[in-house]
Amino acid sequence: MAARVDAIESVPMQAGARLMLTNMEPQGIGNGRVMSLGVLPWALWLVSGMAVAQEARMSKMAKGEFTVVMKPLVLENADAASKLGRMSIDKQITGDLVATTQGQMLSAMTDVPGSAVYVAIEQVTGTLDGRQGSFVLHHRGVMDRGQPGLSVAVVPDSGTGGLAGIRGDFQILLEGGRHAYEFEYTLPDGQQDATTEAR
Repeated sequence: MAARVDAIESVPMQAGARLMLTNMEPQGIGNGRVMSLGVLPWALWLVSGMAVAQEARMSKMAKGEFTVVMKPLVLENADAASKLGRMSIDKQITGDLVATTQGQMLSAMTDVPGSAVYVAIEQVTGTLDGRQGSFVLHHRGVMDRGQPGLSVAVVPDSGTGGLAGIRGDFQILLEGGRHAYEFEYTLPDGQQDATTEAR
């Protein structure tokens, strides 16, 4: 099951950081005292970094359906009798996320019925919440004697364009022979979509 992505709460400036800013040695200029020019850039960097760290994220849910085409590929250096496999993945995603994907999957079967594993990496390109860009999903699926376990999550820092900074978990559902999804994700506040940035 996909894990829930909790909103990242903003955190107050740590006491140590406040102490650092307070105790920076000033230099006297006339009757007043101002911060040393050598210290000022470090102070600005520290404060701006904290502002980024405190940026709030709100969790959202995208839902829809997808179709997938998978084709077998050659697995280099694999024994002909092995139960290893490699396939291409091409998806057309509709709904709240409108996108296409390209990826590859590696799989391994076993001699025990109902036990197998696969891993995959998938590049997703499209529009989500009015923002254009791309990100990468990584899959890990394990079948343990008929008991399935599947995790599909966004690769950290893989987002580009309007989807830069995206994080989330992508749950795959089978409904009446159709593939559906529930994608719980977060995006940084104030992120502009790629079409806006290009103007």
